[in-house]
Amino acid sequence: MQTERRKHPRRPPDKGVGITAMSSTATAGAQATTTRSNVAVKVVDVSDKGACLVTTGRLRAGAELLVKLFVEGTDDFYSAKAVVRWAETWSKNGREADVAGIEFMKVQEVRGTRFHAMTSWAPVVPTRQDDKRKQKRRLLESSKVTCVATGLFNFLGMASNLASSLGDLSESGCQITATKKLEPGTSVKVTLAFKHPDVEFSVSGEVKYANRDTLSLEPRYATGIEFSKLAHDDEGRLMMVLRAMDALA
Repeated sequence: MQTERRKHPRRPPDKGVGITAMSSTATAGAQATTTRSNVAVKVVDVSDKGACLVTTGRLRAGAELLVKLFVEGTDDFYSAKAVVRWAETWSKNGREADVAGIEFMKVQEVRGTRFHAMTSWAPVVPTRQDDKRKQKRRLLESSKVTCVATGLFNFLGMASNLASSLGDLSESGCQITATKKLEPGTSVKVTLAFKHPDVEFSVSGEVKYANRDTLSLEPRYATGIEFSKLAHDDEGRLMMVLRAMDALA
């Protein structure tokens, strides 16, 4: 049998390399916005033109991703637009894992020296420094969010958290990724906790829209929530977070 020849051979990722693979879902109308959910668990192998990933769910072939490779504590960073070429569920010893092969289509940014070999195929290699925006994304991504529908179960302390991540935040509301569709008009209570600045606050609100993220088979909904009037202390904590975000804009 003829040995398979690859133009860009696969190799194990370097020690310490982390990855995010973000999907985007744009809402329609006046509330148009974008949410991103990380669908990557870890890197199985990489090549100059793509990668094999363990994912949080079975992805759709042809779906577009924004992929970022990085090494914590260093300036090494690689960002590219990619396309899912295949997706499978692998089984071994009674355990299953969702796996996808992606192809890099356009390099968006590269920093440091570790990932420069992965740009040999690209006609254009941006090197734009964007540390502030990166820090702003990390501020949102490192936050903890809970969202529960108000009602009897919430009153009894039995309501389950419907939020998996925070996508955006403003003085008047926020967008979360929810694991269940919340109908517009639903009253909710949202609690947000941040590391930098170290603040936590809760606010009541109303669901304005909920749109399914069609990239993954797992249920994910980009959910927009409009805040009700905040308590004075909670309003001060919200403004503290927004000022930190403005400083990174």
